[in-house]
Amino acid sequence: MDLKGFQAKINETKWGFLFYLIPIVLISTFFYVVSGCFFILLVPLSALAIPYYLGFKGPKRFAFLGVFILVVNSFAFAAVSTQRAYDYSDYYATIESMARHVEPQFAGANLSQGVVSPTSGDAGTEFTFTVIYTNEENLPPVFVRVIVVDRPVENGSKTLTFTMSPTDTSDTNYTNGAEFQIRTTLPASQPIGYPEWPNHFFFFETQDTGGTSADTSFENEDFTSYGFGPMNANLFDQYWHSTVLAFNNMLFVIALYFMGVGMYWWLGKARQRSSHWQERMDAMKEEELAEFECDRCGADVPESADKCPNCGASFDEDEEEGTEEETQEEEAEFECDKCGADVPADADKCPNCGEAFDED
Repeated sequence: MDLKGFQAKINETKWGFLFYLIPIVLISTFFYVVSGCFFILLVPLSALAIPYYLGFKGPKRFAFLGVFILVVNSFAFAAVSTQRAYDYSDYYATIESMARHVEPQFAGANLSQGVVSPTSGDAGTEFTFTVIYTNEENLPPVFVRVIVVDRPVENGSKTLTFTMSPTDTSDTNYTNGAEFQIRTTLPASQPIGYPEWPNHFFFFETQDTGGTSADTSFENEDFTSYGFGPMNANLFDQYWHSTVLAFNNMLFVIALYFMGVGMYWWLGKARQRSSHWQERMDAMKEEELAEFECDRCGADVPESADKCPNCGASFDEDEEEGTEEETQEEEAEFECDKCGADVPADADKCPNCGEAFDED
C-alpha cells in the first residue's frame, strides 16, 4: 500500500483522527517551549492545517480531535512546566546571587556569591545555604541571615528566616570576605499559581556593627528578585499544579481552534447551498431549452407540459390522435358556392346559408 492509500485508509476509519494526535502534540509542545505566548496562535493553526492538508475532512471529526488535543496537550505542557521548575532551580540557585552581587553594594557591609546546595531534593533533603560577607571597614556582622520564601512576590508568601554562622570562626578578616552558611530542611509544599518555578526562593541579608545593612534582593516592578531554588516539591503535586495551569492555557488555544472549526463548518454549508442553487438553476435552464411549438396556437411549450400554457390544448396521446383525425376531417371541406363558407365534405347543405347541395 502506498503512502496516499495508507493516508486515505486512516482518514476513512472512525478513530483515524487519533493518528494526528502524535504530530500535533509534538509540534504544539515545540511551540510551547520556543515561542512564548505565540503558541496560543500557532497551536490551533497547526492543529487545523496539518490534518486538513493530509485529507482529514468533516467538522464533527475536527471537533472530536479538538477535545483530545485539549486533554493530551495539557498533560504534555504540564510535563514541560514541571521540568522547567527543576531547570530554573538548578541554574539560578547557583549563579543568581553570585552574578548579581560580586561588586560591593555599599562602602560598608556587602554580601556576594550566595548559593544553595543541592539545588533540588525532597522533604527530607538538607540544603546548605552559603554566602560571603565582606566589610571594607572590617566591622563584624550583627547577623547574617538567609530568607526563604515560597513565591516570587511578597504578598501572601510564606517566609522562613535562618540565621547563618561563620564556616570558620577564626576568620575575622572581613575585608577579604568570610563565609557564612546554614544547613536546614525545607517544607515540600508547592503554592498554587507558580507551577513553572521552584517552590522556594531565597536571598541573604546582613547588618554590621556600624548599622550598615545590605541584602541580595532588589525590586523589579511588581516582583522582588530572589535566587531561584531549591526545588523539593512533591513531584505529583508539582505536576498536578502544572496540569491545571496548562489546561487553563489550552482553553484559550481550543477556543481559537473551535472558532476555526466553526468557520470550516460554515464554509462547507455555504458551498453546499451554492451547489444546490446552481443545480436548480441548471435544471431550470434545461427545462427552458427543452420546448416545442403548440400545433394549435404556435406558443412555446415546455417538453414536460401536458397542455399548452397559452391556449390550453392538451397533449395527451389519445387526444393527439383525436386531434389528428379532427384535423383530417377539417381538411376534408369545400367552399359553399353561395356564401363562400367552409362546408364539411359530407354535408347536405351549407351550415351558414342553408343552401342545399345536390348529390352530384
